[in-house]
Amino acid sequence: MLDLDDTLFLERDYVKSGFAAVGDWAKKRFQLVDFAAHAYNYFDQGRRGDIFDAVLKDCCSGPIDTSDIQAMVDIYRRHSPNISLLPDAIDFLAFCQGRFDLALITDGPPESQRRKVDALGLGPLFAVMVFTGEWQDCSKPNPRAFHFVEQRLAAPGTEFCYIADNPAKDFQAPLTLGWTAIRIRRQQGLYSIGEAPLESAPHLEIATLDSLKPLLDWSFAVSK
Repeated sequence: MLDLDDTLFLERDYVKSGFAAVGDWAKKRFQLVDFAAHAYNYFDQGRRGDIFDAVLKDCCSGPIDTSDIQAMVDIYRRHSPNISLLPDAIDFLAFCQGRFDLALITDGPPESQRRKVDALGLGPLFAVMVFTGEWQDCSKPNPRAFHFVEQRLAAPGTEFCYIADNPAKDFQAPLTLGWTAIRIRRQQGLYSIGEAPLESAPHLEIATLDSLKPLLDWSFAVSK
């Protein structure tokens, strides 16, 4: 089972893509020519939640219209992202086909997450996809998505593993259910610096998905 953002692709690439889409709109609406760069600079500094407000405050005179902010948020979430699977993710997904049933469990605005999945061409590769934003109050660490995957894919002898990147929320539920938890700590990942609480520390930490293939190949051979 896999997470999406910073597991299969870099979330930073999605952010850049979204800011570029909003920048096209801002150029027409406010004659701003450097919106995307200005916004990403704030993002790179760690700012979250009010980047659009901050850029407009910096670049435009007069009060900020909340309808403009909402329009920017909608464009960001609904744009068709310019993103790509990471090379090790491409290899890993190909490796898993025919060996393991794959499930995707991802948080975030469901419209955005579905557009990411479409842009990456992931639909045919996964037996189950769970967009927790489509269920009320079910974002990780809520275990509902993990229970759902178990119900859909469980069979005698089935073992479950979740590969994800965010130590603050990704591993609590699968560990409680007895899954194997694996953290992928990508150098450019948004949560690469944080550490998991001791009570929800993953079993294994990896830098790329390539290192998992020998372990899973052995597991597949033993299970046959």
